[in-house]
Amino acid sequence: MSNGSNDLVETTIVWPDVIPRSVSIRGTFAQDCQNWWQETIPLSRTSAEGSDRYSVVMQLKPGRYEFKFVIDEVDWQINSDMYECTTDGSGNTNNVVTVALSASPSGH
Repeated sequence: MSNGSNDLVETTIVWPDVIPRSVSIRGTFAQDCQNWWQETIPLSRTSAEGSDRYSVVMQLKPGRYEFKFVIDEVDWQINSDMYECTTDGSGNTNNVVTVALSASPSGH
């Protein structure tokens, strides 16, 4: 099943609350580490499993990614109920998603 370095895993990131006007994420998703945290990835408001939420589906290479949610374009938050957390070298707490070729459907 593996096709070398082109292996991508469909990974869903979810913010489970529809109260904000907008939700996006920023993190270490860019392949070029100089662009980490620069790209804003918007989440779309969706209905799934009987509840409204914000989500985005991304194609990611296997690896470990740190990220934060950006609520209403200004409020940087984490979701410790749904995602692992870590502290970076600057003392910031970030969410973590680990992507593996055998990743679970939830992206955890």
